[in-house]
Parts: sequence; C-alpha cells; structure tokens
Amino acid sequence: MIREVKEYGRARDVEIRLGGARLWDAFEDPEVYYFTFMSLPDDRRRITGLKNTRKRIYQLWVLKLLCDAFKVSKFKEHLFEGRAYWWIEQGSGFSTCIAETPFGDLTFWLEFQPSRTAHVMSMFSGKRVPIRPDIVVVKGHFEGTSNFIRSGKPIDLIVECKEDPFDKWEKEIRSQILPYLEKFKPNNFIIASLERVPDIVKRDLERRGIKVIDDLKPGSKSIGALFSTIESLRL
Repeated sequence: MIREVKEYGRARDVEIRLGGARLWDAFEDPEVYYFTFMSLPDDRRRITGLKNTRKRIYQLWVLKLLCDAFKVSKFKEHLFEGRAYWWIEQGSGFSTCIAETPFGDLTFWLEFQPSRTAHVMSMFSGKRVPIRPDIVVVKGHFEGTSNFIRSGKPIDLIVECKEDPFDKWEKEIRSQILPYLEKFKPNNFIIASLERVPDIVKRDLERRGIKVIDDLKPGSKSIGALFSTIESLRL
C-alpha cells in the first residue's frame, strides 16, 4: 500500500506530508520504523502503536484509490515551492488536498474534524463521542475545515475505513458509523473494509444508505467495485 501511494505521488508530482514521527518512519523507511516501534517500553504500547500506524496507512491508500476513482487531473492549493502536497495530520484545520476532477473541484479530508475542540465533547459526556470520520469529500474549494463549515454545504461523501476483521469492529456500526450518518448527514456513505463483511450485514447497511466495499486490498476485484460505486454517485 505504501508503495502504491508513493508511486501515485511521484506520478502526480504531489508530496505526501505526514504528521507523526512513527507514521513518517513507516512510510519512508520500514527498518527505521521497526526500531522506533520496538523501542516502546511494553507490548501493549507496541501493539497500540502498530495498529494506529496500520490504520493510517490503510486510510491513506483508500484516499489514493478515491483520487483515482474521481479521475483527479491535478491537485491545487496547499503548495510549497510550486509543488502540491497532501497535508496528513489528525484533527488538522487544513483540508488534506484540493483537486480538479470531471465532477468539478473536490476537497478531501483525511480524519475530518469539524473543529479543533470537537474532541473534548467526550470529556463532558463521559463516553466516547465519534467526531472524526476517516475520509470526507465535498464539492468545492475549501482550504480549511472552518471555511467548509461556514459555507453550510453538505458533505458529499464519507468513507469509513476498516482494516481489522469484521468481528473486531462490528460494535462500531452502532457506536460510530450510524452516529456519523445521523450527525453529518452525508449525501453518500461508504465503508471500505480490508476484510470480508457478512452479506447479511452489508444488506442491512445498504438499506440504511451505507454502501459496503469489502475485501478492498491491493490487486483485488473490489477496487473495481469501489470505482463503479464512485461513478454512480450523484455529486
């Protein structure tokens, strides 16, 4: 997945800028990442760190697929010395990238957060409050999250990425995915799952307006299914 993202960046002359030292190490030099990962003091922290890095890499790869599916012709804004870049930082006030497509300009966010302070909601509610969808896509040109919120425009697409087996995230359907659907009211919602999802679950989610693309991994037929789904969207 990392190789494909890097190849995409080189082909489109876009730089991938990653927040977080360990994610950067994993992306740039797996051997360096291995030593920094193993330097963590206990197994629990190592496992947590590895899972977080794995999740972020899968998100990044799915974002690359979406850019292909939307037929991005070039990236604009977020320029440094004349070169476009993707800004990848959890909870950032910046959008990840802005692109020209046949659908018009599209703005993409990786781990979209409606405001810098949205995460503190959990502190006052006493329970986990889902506030950060994995990938958000909207029509238009928005350099920052606040610009989009002020516009009052709807979210055109949410893509929630699941890299674990289904039984590891099944409970998140009610605790995270359905709350995202209710809170953000996107025009379209896709779950991108690395592993297979039971057909009965997919049918139930599709009745709720959530499309599931499972077994989505490099070289799989599901990549074509994702592209077909994107082509059928009404943006």
